Amino acid sequence: MAALAVALLTGTVGILAPSPVAADVAEVRLADRAPELVAAADEAALRLGAAEAGVTSAGRRVATAELAVAAAEDALDDARARVADETGHLRSLAVAAYTGGGLTPEDLAVAVLTSDGFDLAAESRLVLVDITTDTLLGRRNAAVGAVPDAQAALAAARDELGARQADQAAAEAERDERRAEALDARGRADQAAALALLRATTPRPEPHRSGVVPPPVVPAVVVARVGGEIPRPALEAYWRAASAMAAEVPGCEMDWALVAAIGLVETRHGTYGGAVPEPDGAVAPAITGIALDGSGGTAVIDDTDGGALDGDPFLDRAVGPMQFLPRTWGAHGGDGNGDGVVDAHNIFDAAQGAARYLCRSASGSVTEDPAARRRAVFSYNRAGWYVAKVVAAAERYRLLADPEAEVPPEIELPPPGAAGGDPDDPTQPVEPPDPDDPAPTTTTSTTATTSTTSSSTTSTTVAVDPGAG
Repeated sequence: MAALAVALLTGTVGILAPSPVAADVAEVRLADRAPELVAAADEAALRLGAAEAGVTSAGRRVATAELAVAAAEDALDDARARVADETGHLRSLAVAAYTGGGLTPEDLAVAVLTSDGFDLAAESRLVLVDITTDTLLGRRNAAVGAVPDAQAALAAARDELGARQADQAAAEAERDERRAEALDARGRADQAAALALLRATTPRPEPHRSGVVPPPVVPAVVVARVGGEIPRPALEAYWRAASAMAAEVPGCEMDWALVAAIGLVETRHGTYGGAVPEPDGAVAPAITGIALDGSGGTAVIDDTDGGALDGDPFLDRAVGPMQFLPRTWGAHGGDGNGDGVVDAHNIFDAAQGAARYLCRSASGSVTEDPAARRRAVFSYNRAGWYVAKVVAAAERYRLLADPEAEVPPEIELPPPGAAGGDPDDPTQPVEPPDPDDPAPTTTTSTTATTSTTSSSTTSTTVAVDPGAG
């Protein structure tokens, strides 16, 4: 229900229209993700280590391929040298045979046909020339045949080198990407840790304990009939706040039951999450709403109090038993118990601030004009279901305080969102507020928590929606 109220809220502090998520809000959220981001940074560092190992391995493969290319080039050079050597040997043989009077096969044939016997010396020289020539030719042909194989081997080695160089380039690109990721992850983790430390070291809000207890003003008959449902300090605070408006805002005629109904719906009269309103009005532990960071349908409201009221140095939260936003509290807060301190976490002060705000928004008598009453509540939280809930609770308190009235055991309330937003007709759909409307609004719908305890909404006679307002 609180989330719905927030979604309908366009600003319960100064008629806030839904604002876009500011860039710094994303940074603020880092504080809550510090452990997750530190783990992500460690994981990124591991990936970087693996990428660097990949670069090293790729470098070794490239070096091996380069050696293979060099060996293939040497082999090709050797093959070409052998061809040159064998060719040179043949040329030398031809020159030696020619200059030394070497015989040809035709010379041998003439000698056989024209003489009675062989010239053994000439025959020997011819045979030697033939054998040597055949040998040298064979060796040269073998050397020539080895050249293409050496060239093919060199081409293959160069192809392999190119592939390994491509692998190395890819590995280096992967390493550079992982290095950038690791640096970014580490930077975000460090930033998140710093933000988390700032948030952790920001003092939690504590109510001012003055010990000043205002004299009772609630009639005994009202205390007798209502005291079982409203803690005595809260009842005294609501009654005093309504009475103070008669002098402060003539014509308003604030209804104590309406202030009490706001207190019920917001924080169960300052008892939400185990909090207790003390006789001097201090509500401890302090009640604060969720961080208004745009999640869960909330508006984005940057910090306006440095965490002094809500304990959050980054974003605003609704505070106190009447769930004011810090900047709205500055404009409407009052000193309801007369201790000289205006404290949003004091039920007397908060009730006076709420009554003051309701009077300013009603533009008429809250006790006599139903439209003014609905207008005042609608300005506190722009949701039809909220108006219906508060108005019904206020009516029940008025009946409960009247000795002659019969109080129904339970009031049937519409479910959240069923009632409309028109202050004069709760059956009409909620209309978005005019962002140019100068009328300030007071609080925002959030899920209230205490500084030590977080609790989900529960229902009493009237369903309570902590932080709606």
